[in-house]
Amino acid sequence: MRGDWFLSRAAHDNLKTYYAITFLLQFRYENYYAVGLKKMSRPKIIVFTTAYRPLVGGAEVAIEEITRWLAGDFDFWILTARMSRTALAREIGPDGTIIRLGFGTRFDKWLLPFFAVWHAHAIIRASDRVVLWGMDISQGTFAALVTGWHFRRLPFVMTVQYGESKERLQFGRGGWIRRAFRVMLMRADQVTAISSYLRDVIREHGYCGQIAVIPNGADTKKFQVQSLKFEDERKHKVIMTISRLTHKNGVDILIRAIVHVKKETPAVQCLIAGDGPERANLEALAEGLGVRDAVSFLGTVPHAELAGYLHSADVFVRLSRSEGMGNAFVEAMAASVPVVATAAGGIVDIVEDGVTGLFAESDNPRDAAEKIIRILCDPDFGAALAAQAHANIMRRFDWDVIAEKYKHVFREALSVEKRITIATGQENGHLDVVV
Repeated sequence: MRGDWFLSRAAHDNLKTYYAITFLLQFRYENYYAVGLKKMSRPKIIVFTTAYRPLVGGAEVAIEEITRWLAGDFDFWILTARMSRTALAREIGPDGTIIRLGFGTRFDKWLLPFFAVWHAHAIIRASDRVVLWGMDISQGTFAALVTGWHFRRLPFVMTVQYGESKERLQFGRGGWIRRAFRVMLMRADQVTAISSYLRDVIREHGYCGQIAVIPNGADTKKFQVQSLKFEDERKHKVIMTISRLTHKNGVDILIRAIVHVKKETPAVQCLIAGDGPERANLEALAEGLGVRDAVSFLGTVPHAELAGYLHSADVFVRLSRSEGMGNAFVEAMAASVPVVATAAGGIVDIVEDGVTGLFAESDNPRDAAEKIIRILCDPDFGAALAAQAHANIMRRFDWDVIAEKYKHVFREALSVEKRITIATGQENGHLDVVV
């Protein structure tokens, strides 16, 4: 007991020392920021995101692409949780200045709202043209919210990319996700959503202001580049999925569908790019169904290498149970790979059944297998779907198109006085009062 108490006491003293050093360094950093910021004239966008590279997902890719495209118009400061001791605490790149806050543990995301306010203050005090941009229903956006409470004159833009189910939003963490979401929406001056599905979810949670539906995009030039990665190995048909291995993404349904596909097309290989908490269960499922030799778990694949894998595929399949939008579909279609999906959430904004892809019934492995087999056995049909999809992606989802829409949002936020939105009792009605 004495030993445990001593260790706890020592840890407590070390923590106090850390906070003292952090507090002292804060003034040094604030002065450093202030000196540098006063020399800059462009408006500043402070991005609050729970995760950022090297952690990569749809939201993180969107931030990186948008900030790079708009680097000539705005100065971007990205405040995020560090969450890994190997991640640099501060980094400057083409996407702006990245500041990773915390101790390098998974707990950092819960500390982000506290640390972010301090760092945002140093950026804000050096400029009168600042936008607070919160990414998704997350600790990052909550940090933007807290910062907005301290600096009420600053516009607060919220982007919703939520990919979990409505049940998770409603009841997750004892209902606190729903409550936090409502508060974020109540304080937001402008809201963007990556799909019409999420626009409707926002409305359901009481927001009566204007919502801009701006999807995530794809680097179409990168995904057009052909790869010869598997050219010497093409003795079989390749089914590809890119997915975090969680229940909502339906990878278990894909593995069950492979059982039926192999009856019609024995020489088939399924490549699964991604990792997550369900990996061990999925590997056991493939083993138990006797298709382990036909399923390859690639683990986390660097985003820069995804195009090469996609160009090896005959069909891209993701059988999501819920989806805010689905960046992986956009990237597969940019690579001219025919797609099989479910009509879940925001996927319907990307895939048109029978025109740019095929829809399978949710949680129905046999129906998914029929759609996959149809594409594998009729390459001309698959090529026609892929061509229509590719044309749609080039027109609507290229990052230069998406970035221009965000430029408009940020400029409008900077040009309009801080507003109060009051519900009028009318459907979708609102009254803007300048204060």
